[in-house]
Amino acid sequence: MDKVIWIGCFLLILFGVVFSAAICGDLNFRESLKYVLEVGSFIATITAAVVAIVTLTAWRQQFMFSKIHEALARLASASIGLQAARKYVRNVGYQQINDLAGDARVEMSDLDDEAKEASIAWYKALSEYNAAFEEVSVLVDDPDIESLTAANQDVSSFPLQAILKVINLASSHESSARRDALTELNQVDLDLKKLVNNVKDLIRAIRSRQLTH
Repeated sequence: MDKVIWIGCFLLILFGVVFSAAICGDLNFRESLKYVLEVGSFIATITAAVVAIVTLTAWRQQFMFSKIHEALARLASASIGLQAARKYVRNVGYQQINDLAGDARVEMSDLDDEAKEASIAWYKALSEYNAAFEEVSVLVDDPDIESLTAANQDVSSFPLQAILKVINLASSHESSARRDALTELNQVDLDLKKLVNNVKDLIRAIRSRQLTH
């Protein structure tokens, strides 16, 4: 808006110069008045165009600002749902430990109702988060976007990998198979918590920087 004020001042000065030249020159009063009015109209048109451009630019910037922060708010909200991964791993992991402990078959047994619900909740939360992140990655230019992309991949792939590792431990012939699998499952829960918190911290940092723009 400061640019508009300076441009307006310049045009007013220019108008004064033209008006003075027209009045003090060789033109008669009627011709001078006509000339001044034409110049004034031209200057007014330019001023209106400049104001319109600046206003449109400011509106566009405000619109993008709102879009970015709405998208980041949705992403932050969706990241809370990533905690569903912990319940998914616990429920499925415990069932697999109970079903496979001491069994040489390294495969997942059919999920019970509770494990199925946890699985559905996890994949729904992950889908919502990925959709929110895709929108943010298009709108936001931030140095942590690349780090957040990597963190997202870690959270997405970790649960299934962890469950398979638990299954391998639970299905071994070792006498400590069940204990080892439970220990691993507890460690997995802690690791997954750290991964999700890392995602949240990165989102928080991005939002903080965008608020200062």
